[in-house]
This record gives sequence, structure tokens and C-alpha cells, in this order.
Amino acid sequence: MYTRHSKRLLKELLSEFRILYLTGPSQAGKTTLAREIAKDQGMRYVSLDEQSAFASALNDPHGFIDTFAGQSVVLDEFQYAPELIKAIKLVSDQLQPHERGRFFLTGSADIFSSAKTQEALPGHMARVELYPLSVTEKVGGDFNLIDFLLDDNLSVPVNLPAISREQLAQTLIDGGYPELQAKSPRGRQVWLQSYLRGRLFKDFTSIYTAS
Repeated sequence: MYTRHSKRLLKELLSEFRILYLTGPSQAGKTTLAREIAKDQGMRYVSLDEQSAFASALNDPHGFIDTFAGQSVVLDEFQYAPELIKAIKLVSDQLQPHERGRFFLTGSADIFSSAKTQEALPGHMARVELYPLSVTEKVGGDFNLIDFLLDDNLSVPVNLPAISREQLAQTLIDGGYPELQAKSPRGRQVWLQSYLRGRLFKDFTSIYTAS
């Protein structure tokens, strides 16, 4: 299990926005992170990858969202059911100013960039993109390269990860997808080939349907 540096940011955004949308490539760790936050925050977790939940969302979007009345909910794999957007907007419009973090949505396809959905929730939603594991997350540390480069003081920080050139090279070759970390070189190659074929077709279909 890896500690994701974006976890604190996501919790902060949930305290400020009614809706949070976490997007990013499939297998980057969105579901794991969403489950952790749901547990920490006492939110209900529902995956639209489950057939029963998916069918309910498609058959009656407003009724499906109404089942979470008064609750904060994580809707994982949200890209499968863009029909829920209008129902979520209706609930969001009726929330009191102090009511934040009602909906935490995740999806590997950024459906809110499509023509039909990009203006659906203006001012209601924060959007964050989750990337695969960083080098710092993989080796276990809290060093942030962007913060370091933007800092006026460019002296070597005390929290700089101790890693050799050989380890850094291997870390870059291994990539950042959590699922790849324990696989052999051959296993990584097979996984990546399967990943590319599967995601290109699946995410293209999701984006095309939502556009």
C-alpha cells in the first residue's frame, strides 16, 4: 500500500466544494484512494462498475441519487453513467452554503470535458487529476519536486529521498502504476500491452457516448 500525497488535498477540497471529481488514467489508484477517503470521512461508497448500481443509475437517475439523501457518497467509475449529472446538479443546487463534500466522483474518462457536460456544474465542482505513483511515493517520502523548484531556497532539502542513479533508472523503467510494482519484466510487458488494448477501446466508447 502506497501513501498518496494527493489524499490530503482531496480531503481539503471535499471540505470546500459540494462536488469533487477525481479523474486520471485507469489503474492509477483512484478507486483505492476513494475507498480510503470514504472510510476516513464516513462517506458511502458505490461503484458504478457493479451491474446492479449501474442499472439503477441508468433506469432512474434521479431516484438513484435520491437514495443518498442527506448522505455524502463516493460514486466510483462515474464515467459509465453521465446520465446522473443532471440529478446531481439538482441536488447540488438545493444544498445550503455550508453543505460541502456531498458527492465524490471518480472516473478514468474525463466526461466533464465533453461538449454536453463541460458546463453542467460550473462553480459546484472541483476537478483533480490523479497520476500514477511518483518516485517519492514509491520510495516512501514527502519530497515534492514542484514545491522545491518554486521555492526561493534551492539548497538540498532534508526530505530528499535517498536513491541511487541505478535505483532511479529502474524506478523510471518500472513506471508508476501500482499494479506493476511487484511484476517481473515479462509480466510488466504483458500487463502494459493488455492495458493499452483494453483502455483504448473502453475509454473511447465512454467518451464517445458522453459527447
